[in-house]
Amino acid sequence: MLVDPFDVVIGIIKSCKGANDMAVQNKKDCTHLLSILEGIEPSLKSLERESMMVQKQLKGLTDVFEEAKNLIRKQSKSSGFIIQMCFSSSVKGHFADIKGRLFEHMDVLKFG
Repeated sequence: MLVDPFDVVIGIIKSCKGANDMAVQNKKDCTHLLSILEGIEPSLKSLERESMMVQKQLKGLTDVFEEAKNLIRKQSKSSGFIIQMCFSSSVKGHFADIKGRLFEHMDVLKFG
């Protein structure tokens, strides 16, 4: 059986048209995807900056928390803890400082 040359040419033309249509659609898909990416990029960058700030605040809160625990542990081992806390201005000031820093971090992090 002989192959009709016109059928071969028509098949090649259809293949080329199909490939062209696919390339055009791929270009449209790429353009659409690019517009989506460009739209969300600023939000992602903002979230990343916010995330870094939150991590920094959490680290600060953790550090102050540990400092508070250590101060309480140290003071509770001392004799006359309540009396010492009430009358020692440096210890009283240290407690006030820690409390202030704790609330600062909690406020930034939107705790309660």
